[in-house]
Amino acid sequence: PGTNIVLTNFKGNTNGFDVALDYNAPSPDERYKGLLYNKNLLQNVFYTSPDGIQWKEIGKAPKYIHDMPEFRGRKIGSAGNRLHPGDVCTFHWNPFRKVWVFDVKEHHTPGRGRARFYREAKTFAELPKINPHNLVFSMGADRLDKFFPGIDMPSRLHGLMKMTPQMYQRDAVAYESLMLGTFSLWYNQFDKSKKIPKINQIFIGFSRDGFHWDRANRDPFIPIEREKGVGNPEIGYLRQAGGGCVVVGDLLYFYYEGTSGLTRGGEASRNETMSIHLARLRRDGFASMEAGDKSGFLETHPVTFGGRHLFVIVNVPEGELKAEALDVNGNPISPFTLDNCVPIQADETKLEMRWNGVSDLSSLAGAPIRFRFHLQNGALYAFWVSAWKSGESKGYLASGGPEYQRSRDVR
Repeated sequence: PGTNIVLTNFKGNTNGFDVALDYNAPSPDERYKGLLYNKNLLQNVFYTSPDGIQWKEIGKAPKYIHDMPEFRGRKIGSAGNRLHPGDVCTFHWNPFRKVWVFDVKEHHTPGRGRARFYREAKTFAELPKINPHNLVFSMGADRLDKFFPGIDMPSRLHGLMKMTPQMYQRDAVAYESLMLGTFSLWYNQFDKSKKIPKINQIFIGFSRDGFHWDRANRDPFIPIEREKGVGNPEIGYLRQAGGGCVVVGDLLYFYYEGTSGLTRGGEASRNETMSIHLARLRRDGFASMEAGDKSGFLETHPVTFGGRHLFVIVNVPEGELKAEALDVNGNPISPFTLDNCVPIQADETKLEMRWNGVSDLSSLAGAPIRFRFHLQNGALYAFWVSAWKSGESKGYLASGGPEYQRSRDVR
Protein backbone atom coordinates (compact mmCIF):
# COMPACT_ATOMS: atom_id res chain seq x y z
CA PRO A 1 0.00 0.00 0.00
CA GLY A 2 1.25 3.45 -0.99
CA THR A 3 4.21 2.03 -2.95
CA ASN A 4 4.94 0.02 -6.09
CA ILE A 5 6.77 -2.67 -4.10
CA VAL A 6 5.38 -6.14 -4.81
CA LEU A 7 8.00 -8.40 -3.13
CA THR A 8 7.21 -7.17 0.37
CA ASN A 9 8.83 -10.16 2.10
CA PHE A 10 12.03 -10.09 0.05
CA LYS A 11 15.18 -9.81 2.12
CA GLY A 12 18.32 -8.83 0.23
CA ASN A 13 19.36 -7.04 -2.94
CA THR A 14 18.74 -7.91 -6.57
CA ASN A 15 19.49 -6.48 -10.00
CA GLY A 16 16.46 -7.64 -11.94
CA PHE A 17 13.21 -9.60 -11.90
CA ASP A 18 12.48 -11.76 -14.96
CA VAL A 19 8.71 -12.17 -15.41
CA ALA A 20 6.59 -14.16 -17.88
CA LEU A 21 2.84 -14.25 -18.48
CA ASP A 22 1.80 -17.89 -18.89
CA TYR A 23 -1.42 -17.98 -20.94
CA ASN A 24 -1.63 -21.78 -20.52
CA ALA A 25 -0.91 -22.02 -16.79
CA PRO A 26 -2.39 -25.17 -15.20
CA SER A 27 -3.67 -23.06 -12.29
CA PRO A 28 -4.82 -19.40 -12.08
CA ASP A 29 -2.36 -18.97 -9.19
CA GLU A 30 0.51 -19.68 -11.61
CA ARG A 31 -0.52 -17.32 -14.41
CA TYR A 32 2.63 -15.25 -13.85
CA LYS A 33 6.10 -16.73 -13.37
CA GLY A 34 9.10 -14.87 -11.95
CA LEU A 35 12.82 -15.29 -11.33
CA LEU A 36 15.26 -13.04 -9.48
CA TYR A 37 18.81 -13.30 -8.19
CA ASN A 38 19.25 -12.64 -4.48
CA LYS A 39 22.69 -11.05 -4.20
CA ASN A 40 22.82 -11.61 -0.44
CA LEU A 41 22.10 -15.33 -0.73
CA LEU A 42 23.88 -15.77 -4.09
CA GLN A 43 20.86 -17.76 -5.26
CA ASN A 44 18.22 -17.63 -7.95
CA VAL A 45 14.70 -17.55 -6.49
CA PHE A 46 11.58 -18.68 -8.39
CA TYR A 47 8.07 -17.24 -7.90
CA THR A 48 4.51 -17.63 -9.14
CA SER A 49 1.62 -15.15 -9.01
CA PRO A 50 -2.05 -14.95 -10.04
CA ASP A 51 -1.88 -11.25 -10.96
CA GLY A 52 1.73 -10.04 -11.11
CA ILE A 53 1.33 -8.32 -7.73
CA GLN A 54 0.93 -11.03 -5.09
CA TRP A 55 3.98 -13.32 -5.40
CA LYS A 56 4.71 -16.70 -3.82
CA GLU A 57 8.20 -18.15 -3.62
CA ILE A 58 8.29 -21.75 -4.88
CA GLY A 59 11.98 -22.56 -4.54
CA LYS A 60 15.63 -21.53 -4.74
CA ALA A 61 18.17 -22.94 -7.16
CA PRO A 62 21.27 -24.39 -5.41
CA LYS A 63 24.38 -22.21 -5.39
CA TYR A 64 26.98 -24.85 -6.17
CA ILE A 65 27.32 -28.55 -6.80
CA HIS A 66 28.11 -29.28 -3.14
CA ASP A 67 24.70 -27.83 -2.14
CA MET A 68 22.96 -30.82 -3.72
CA PRO A 69 22.19 -33.69 -1.27
CA GLU A 70 24.03 -36.27 -3.38
CA PHE A 71 27.27 -34.24 -3.16
CA ARG A 72 27.28 -33.31 0.53
CA GLY A 73 30.36 -34.55 2.35
CA ARG A 74 32.23 -35.33 -0.85
CA LYS A 75 35.38 -33.59 -2.07
CA ILE A 76 34.87 -31.89 -5.40
CA GLY A 77 37.48 -30.18 -7.56
CA SER A 78 37.66 -26.40 -7.67
CA ALA A 79 36.20 -26.25 -11.19
CA GLY A 80 33.15 -28.17 -10.01
CA ASN A 81 32.68 -25.99 -6.95
CA ARG A 82 32.76 -22.85 -9.06
CA LEU A 83 29.94 -23.86 -11.41
CA HIS A 84 27.41 -21.38 -10.13
CA PRO A 85 24.05 -20.11 -11.46
CA GLY A 86 24.88 -16.42 -11.03
CA ASP A 87 23.05 -13.16 -11.63
CA VAL A 88 21.22 -12.37 -14.88
CA CYS A 89 19.89 -15.92 -15.25
CA THR A 90 16.63 -16.11 -17.20
CA PHE A 91 13.86 -18.57 -17.97
CA HIS A 92 11.35 -19.15 -20.75
CA TRP A 93 8.78 -21.56 -22.14
CA ASN A 94 9.60 -23.43 -25.36
CA PRO A 95 6.24 -24.53 -26.84
CA PHE A 96 7.89 -26.47 -29.69
CA ARG A 97 9.56 -28.85 -27.20
CA LYS A 98 7.00 -28.23 -24.46
CA VAL A 99 9.64 -27.54 -21.81
CA TRP A 100 10.53 -24.77 -19.39
CA VAL A 101 14.13 -23.62 -19.73
CA PHE A 102 16.42 -22.26 -17.01
CA ASP A 103 19.02 -20.23 -18.93
CA VAL A 104 22.00 -19.94 -16.59
CA LYS A 105 24.75 -17.33 -16.63
CA GLU A 106 28.10 -18.67 -15.41
CA HIS A 107 30.97 -16.23 -14.79
CA HIS A 108 34.00 -18.49 -14.96
CA THR A 109 33.59 -20.66 -18.05
CA PRO A 110 37.14 -21.66 -19.10
CA GLY A 111 38.30 -19.63 -22.09
CA ARG A 112 34.99 -17.76 -22.36
CA GLY A 113 34.36 -15.95 -19.08
CA ARG A 114 30.64 -15.22 -18.94
CA ALA A 115 28.64 -17.78 -20.91
CA ARG A 116 25.24 -19.47 -20.91
CA PHE A 117 24.31 -22.92 -19.64
CA TYR A 118 21.06 -24.80 -20.23
CA ARG A 119 18.60 -26.82 -18.16
CA GLU A 120 15.08 -27.83 -19.18
CA ALA A 121 12.13 -29.31 -17.29
CA LYS A 122 8.54 -30.28 -18.04
CA THR A 123 7.14 -27.96 -15.36
CA PHE A 124 8.18 -24.58 -14.00
CA ALA A 125 8.22 -25.98 -10.47
CA GLU A 126 11.04 -28.36 -11.44
CA LEU A 127 13.46 -25.59 -12.42
CA PRO A 128 14.58 -24.72 -8.85
CA LYS A 129 15.52 -28.37 -8.36
CA ILE A 130 18.33 -28.03 -10.86
CA ASN A 131 21.52 -29.99 -10.22
CA PRO A 132 24.32 -27.61 -11.26
CA HIS A 133 26.44 -30.66 -12.10
CA ASN A 134 24.02 -31.42 -14.94
CA LEU A 135 24.03 -27.97 -16.51
CA VAL A 136 24.85 -28.17 -20.22
CA PHE A 137 27.03 -25.54 -21.87
CA SER A 138 24.89 -23.81 -24.48
CA MET A 139 26.50 -20.65 -25.80
CA GLY A 140 29.27 -18.12 -25.37
CA ALA A 141 30.67 -15.33 -27.47
CA ASP A 142 32.94 -16.54 -30.27
CA ARG A 143 35.43 -15.32 -32.87
CA LEU A 144 32.66 -13.74 -34.98
CA ASP A 145 31.69 -11.38 -32.15
CA LYS A 146 33.46 -8.07 -32.69
CA PHE A 147 35.54 -6.05 -30.26
CA PHE A 148 34.03 -2.75 -29.25
CA PRO A 149 35.83 0.07 -31.13
CA GLY A 150 37.88 2.49 -29.07
CA ILE A 151 37.71 0.52 -25.81
CA ASP A 152 40.91 -0.62 -24.09
CA MET A 153 40.47 -4.25 -23.11
CA PRO A 154 42.02 -5.58 -19.89
CA SER A 155 45.08 -7.72 -20.55
CA ARG A 156 43.73 -10.60 -18.49
CA LEU A 157 40.28 -11.47 -17.17
CA HIS A 158 38.71 -14.83 -16.24
CA GLY A 159 41.63 -16.72 -17.76
CA LEU A 160 41.50 -14.85 -21.08
CA MET A 161 44.84 -13.36 -22.10
CA LYS A 162 43.07 -10.67 -24.10
CA MET A 163 39.48 -9.95 -23.25
CA THR A 164 36.92 -10.72 -25.93
CA PRO A 165 33.19 -9.95 -25.75
CA GLN A 166 31.35 -12.22 -23.33
CA MET A 167 27.77 -13.54 -23.35
CA TYR A 168 26.11 -11.59 -20.54
CA GLN A 169 22.39 -12.28 -20.98
CA ARG A 170 20.16 -14.41 -23.18
CA ASP A 171 16.38 -14.37 -23.39
CA ALA A 172 14.16 -16.41 -25.67
CA VAL A 173 10.50 -16.44 -26.64
CA ALA A 174 8.35 -18.20 -29.22
CA TYR A 175 7.52 -15.86 -32.09
CA GLU A 176 5.53 -17.13 -35.08
CA SER A 177 7.18 -20.45 -36.10
CA LEU A 178 10.51 -20.19 -34.26
CA MET A 179 12.28 -19.07 -31.09
CA LEU A 180 13.36 -15.43 -31.07
CA GLY A 181 16.44 -14.71 -28.97
CA THR A 182 17.80 -11.45 -27.59
CA PHE A 183 21.42 -11.55 -26.46
CA SER A 184 23.43 -9.06 -24.45
CA LEU A 185 27.22 -8.99 -24.97
CA TRP A 186 29.60 -7.42 -22.42
CA TYR A 187 32.84 -5.72 -23.50
CA ASN A 188 34.82 -4.01 -20.75
CA GLN A 189 35.57 -3.24 -17.15
CA PHE A 190 34.36 0.09 -15.77
CA ASP A 191 37.04 2.80 -16.11
CA LYS A 192 36.23 5.64 -13.71
CA SER A 193 39.17 7.83 -14.74
CA LYS A 194 38.08 7.82 -18.39
CA LYS A 195 34.37 7.91 -17.53
CA ILE A 196 33.76 4.72 -19.50
CA PRO A 197 30.84 2.75 -17.98
CA LYS A 198 30.22 -0.94 -18.23
CA ILE A 199 29.22 -1.53 -21.87
CA ASN A 200 26.60 -4.03 -23.01
CA GLN A 201 24.85 -4.14 -26.39
CA ILE A 202 21.82 -6.15 -27.49
CA PHE A 203 21.84 -8.61 -30.39
CA ILE A 204 19.26 -10.80 -32.07
CA GLY A 205 19.15 -14.49 -33.03
CA PHE A 206 16.80 -17.30 -34.02
CA SER A 207 16.37 -20.99 -33.24
CA ARG A 208 14.21 -23.89 -34.35
CA ASP A 209 14.74 -26.02 -31.24
CA GLY A 210 15.67 -23.46 -28.55
CA PHE A 211 19.17 -24.85 -28.03
CA HIS A 212 21.05 -24.31 -31.31
CA TRP A 213 21.02 -20.63 -32.29
CA ASP A 214 21.57 -18.82 -35.58
CA ARG A 215 23.22 -15.44 -35.02
CA ALA A 216 23.92 -14.59 -38.66
CA ASN A 217 24.05 -10.84 -38.03
CA ARG A 218 26.75 -9.86 -35.49
CA ASP A 219 25.94 -6.15 -35.65
CA PRO A 220 24.03 -4.93 -32.57
CA PHE A 221 20.24 -4.98 -32.79
CA ILE A 222 20.14 -2.17 -30.20
CA PRO A 223 23.55 -0.43 -29.97
CA ILE A 224 24.77 1.96 -27.32
CA GLU A 225 25.16 5.63 -28.30
CA ARG A 226 28.66 6.26 -27.02
CA GLU A 227 29.30 9.01 -29.55
CA LYS A 228 26.75 11.20 -27.74
CA GLY A 229 28.99 11.29 -24.68
CA VAL A 230 28.68 10.65 -20.97
CA GLY A 231 25.26 11.64 -19.67
CA ASN A 232 23.35 10.27 -22.66
CA PRO A 233 20.89 7.68 -21.23
CA GLU A 234 22.08 4.98 -23.65
CA ILE A 235 25.84 5.34 -23.34
CA GLY A 236 26.30 1.90 -21.82
CA TYR A 237 25.01 -1.24 -20.12
CA LEU A 238 21.97 -1.97 -22.28
CA ARG A 239 19.98 -4.96 -21.00
CA GLN A 240 16.82 -6.32 -22.59
CA ALA A 241 13.65 -7.12 -20.71
CA GLY A 242 12.81 -10.81 -20.44
CA GLY A 243 10.31 -12.12 -22.96
CA GLY A 244 11.82 -10.50 -26.03
CA CYS A 245 9.00 -8.29 -27.29
CA VAL A 246 5.27 -7.63 -27.26
CA VAL A 247 3.03 -7.21 -30.30
CA VAL A 248 1.30 -3.83 -30.57
CA GLY A 249 -0.68 -3.43 -33.77
CA ASP A 250 1.74 -3.45 -36.70
CA LEU A 251 4.78 -3.10 -34.45
CA LEU A 252 6.97 -5.15 -32.13
CA TYR A 253 7.90 -3.36 -28.88
CA PHE A 254 11.29 -4.20 -27.33
CA TYR A 255 11.81 -2.83 -23.82
CA TYR A 256 15.30 -2.48 -22.38
CA GLU A 257 17.30 -0.53 -19.83
CA GLY A 258 20.16 1.87 -20.40
CA THR A 259 22.53 3.88 -18.26
CA SER A 260 24.03 7.36 -18.59
CA GLY A 261 27.45 6.51 -17.16
CA LEU A 262 26.96 9.02 -14.34
CA THR A 263 25.59 8.91 -10.83
CA ARG A 264 22.87 11.37 -9.84
CA GLY A 265 25.64 13.50 -8.37
CA GLY A 266 27.54 13.62 -11.67
CA GLU A 267 30.30 11.13 -10.81
CA ALA A 268 31.41 8.46 -13.29
CA SER A 269 29.33 5.32 -12.80
CA ARG A 270 29.61 1.67 -13.73
CA ASN A 271 25.90 1.11 -14.34
CA GLU A 272 23.92 3.45 -12.11
CA THR A 273 21.19 5.97 -13.05
CA MET A 274 19.29 3.50 -15.24
CA SER A 275 16.19 4.28 -17.27
CA ILE A 276 13.64 2.24 -19.21
CA HIS A 277 13.71 2.49 -23.00
CA LEU A 278 11.60 1.33 -25.92
CA ALA A 279 12.66 0.23 -29.40
CA ARG A 280 10.02 -0.42 -32.06
CA LEU A 281 10.25 -2.63 -35.14
CA ARG A 282 7.70 -3.36 -37.84
CA ARG A 283 6.10 -6.81 -37.58
CA ASP A 284 8.58 -9.43 -38.86
CA GLY A 285 11.00 -6.61 -39.66
CA PHE A 286 14.14 -8.56 -38.72
CA ALA A 287 15.25 -9.18 -42.31
CA SER A 288 14.02 -8.67 -45.86
CA MET A 289 14.71 -9.65 -49.43
CA GLU A 290 15.06 -6.51 -51.50
CA ALA A 291 15.11 -5.53 -55.17
CA GLY A 292 15.82 -2.27 -56.97
CA ASP A 293 14.93 -1.08 -60.45
CA LYS A 294 15.92 -4.48 -61.77
CA SER A 295 13.34 -7.02 -60.59
CA GLY A 296 14.31 -10.20 -58.76
CA PHE A 297 12.54 -13.31 -57.58
CA LEU A 298 12.53 -15.58 -54.53
CA GLU A 299 11.44 -19.20 -54.86
CA THR A 300 10.63 -21.28 -51.78
CA HIS A 301 11.42 -24.88 -51.07
CA PRO A 302 8.37 -27.15 -51.47
CA VAL A 303 5.82 -26.25 -48.79
CA THR A 304 2.59 -27.91 -47.69
CA PHE A 305 -0.20 -25.93 -46.04
CA GLY A 306 -3.77 -26.33 -44.86
CA GLY A 307 -4.87 -22.71 -45.12
CA ARG A 308 -6.57 -20.79 -47.91
CA HIS A 309 -5.17 -17.24 -48.07
CA LEU A 310 -1.60 -16.15 -48.86
CA PHE A 311 -0.46 -13.08 -46.92
CA VAL A 312 2.73 -11.03 -47.13
CA ILE A 313 4.54 -8.27 -45.25
CA VAL A 314 6.02 -5.84 -47.77
CA ASN A 315 7.35 -2.36 -48.35
CA VAL A 316 6.69 -1.62 -52.05
CA PRO A 317 4.86 1.74 -52.25
CA GLU A 318 6.91 2.70 -55.32
CA GLY A 319 7.42 -0.82 -56.62
CA GLU A 320 5.52 -4.04 -57.22
CA LEU A 321 5.19 -7.54 -55.76
CA LYS A 322 3.59 -10.46 -57.62
CA ALA A 323 3.58 -14.20 -56.94
CA GLU A 324 2.92 -17.51 -58.65
CA ALA A 325 2.41 -21.07 -57.45
CA LEU A 326 4.56 -23.85 -58.94
CA ASP A 327 4.50 -27.62 -58.72
CA VAL A 328 7.52 -29.41 -57.24
CA ASN A 329 9.11 -29.51 -60.70
CA GLY A 330 8.84 -25.75 -61.12
CA ASN A 331 5.88 -25.63 -63.50
CA PRO A 332 3.29 -22.83 -62.99
CA ILE A 333 -0.09 -24.00 -61.67
CA SER A 334 -3.10 -22.36 -63.30
CA PRO A 335 -4.81 -20.05 -62.36
CA PHE A 336 -2.08 -19.09 -59.82
CA THR A 337 0.27 -17.82 -62.53
CA LEU A 338 2.39 -14.69 -62.62
CA ASP A 339 0.34 -13.02 -65.37
CA ASN A 340 -2.89 -13.69 -63.47
CA CYS A 341 -1.64 -12.26 -60.15
CA VAL A 342 -2.98 -8.93 -58.89
CA PRO A 343 0.14 -6.81 -58.16
CA ILE A 344 0.73 -5.31 -54.72
CA GLN A 345 1.95 -1.72 -54.34
CA ALA A 346 1.88 -0.80 -50.64
CA ASP A 347 3.79 -0.65 -47.35
CA GLU A 348 1.81 -2.97 -45.06
CA THR A 349 2.29 -5.73 -42.50
CA LYS A 350 -0.65 -7.90 -43.62
CA LEU A 351 -1.72 -7.96 -47.26
CA GLU A 352 -3.43 -10.83 -49.07
CA MET A 353 -2.10 -11.87 -52.46
CA ARG A 354 -4.86 -12.50 -54.97
CA TRP A 355 -5.29 -13.96 -58.45
CA ASN A 356 -8.01 -13.04 -60.91
CA GLY A 357 -10.97 -15.40 -61.12
CA VAL A 358 -10.21 -17.35 -57.91
CA SER A 359 -11.14 -16.59 -54.31
CA ASP A 360 -8.51 -18.57 -52.38
CA LEU A 361 -5.82 -21.27 -52.43
CA SER A 362 -7.99 -24.15 -51.19
CA SER A 363 -7.38 -26.15 -54.37
CA LEU A 364 -3.65 -26.25 -53.54
CA ALA A 365 -3.98 -27.23 -49.88
CA GLY A 366 -2.38 -30.49 -48.78
CA ALA A 367 -0.04 -30.94 -51.76
CA PRO A 368 3.61 -29.79 -51.90
CA ILE A 369 4.05 -26.65 -53.99
CA ARG A 370 6.53 -23.79 -54.35
CA PHE A 371 5.79 -20.08 -54.19
CA ARG A 372 7.81 -17.78 -56.42
CA PHE A 373 7.68 -14.08 -55.51
CA HIS A 374 8.65 -11.42 -58.07
CA LEU A 375 9.74 -8.07 -56.62
CA GLN A 376 10.80 -4.69 -57.96
CA ASN A 377 11.76 -1.53 -56.02
CA GLY A 378 10.86 -2.78 -52.58
CA ALA A 379 11.30 -5.27 -49.77
CA LEU A 380 9.59 -8.56 -48.88
CA TYR A 381 9.75 -9.45 -45.16
CA ALA A 382 7.54 -12.49 -44.69
CA PHE A 383 4.76 -14.66 -46.10
CA TRP A 384 2.31 -17.13 -44.60
CA VAL A 385 -0.87 -18.99 -45.51
CA SER A 386 -3.82 -18.34 -43.22
CA ALA A 387 -6.98 -20.33 -42.65
CA TRP A 388 -8.89 -17.04 -42.43
CA LYS A 389 -9.36 -14.09 -44.73
CA SER A 390 -8.57 -11.84 -41.77
CA GLY A 391 -5.01 -13.19 -41.89
CA GLU A 392 -4.28 -14.75 -38.48
CA SER A 393 -1.13 -16.88 -38.76
CA LYS A 394 -1.65 -19.37 -35.88
CA GLY A 395 1.92 -18.47 -34.94
CA TYR A 396 3.18 -17.55 -31.47
CA LEU A 397 2.97 -13.95 -30.28
CA ALA A 398 6.18 -13.59 -28.25
CA SER A 399 5.04 -12.05 -24.92
CA GLY A 400 1.57 -11.22 -26.20
CA GLY A 401 0.11 -7.75 -26.53
CA PRO A 402 -2.89 -5.56 -25.71
CA GLU A 403 -5.01 -7.06 -28.49
CA TYR A 404 -4.47 -10.69 -27.49
CA GLN A 405 -5.66 -13.02 -24.76
CA ARG A 406 -3.81 -16.08 -26.02
CA SER A 407 -0.24 -17.06 -26.80
CA ARG A 408 -1.00 -17.63 -30.50
CA ASP A 409 -2.39 -15.53 -33.35
CA VAL A 410 -5.81 -17.14 -33.85
CA ARG A 411 -9.38 -15.90 -34.30
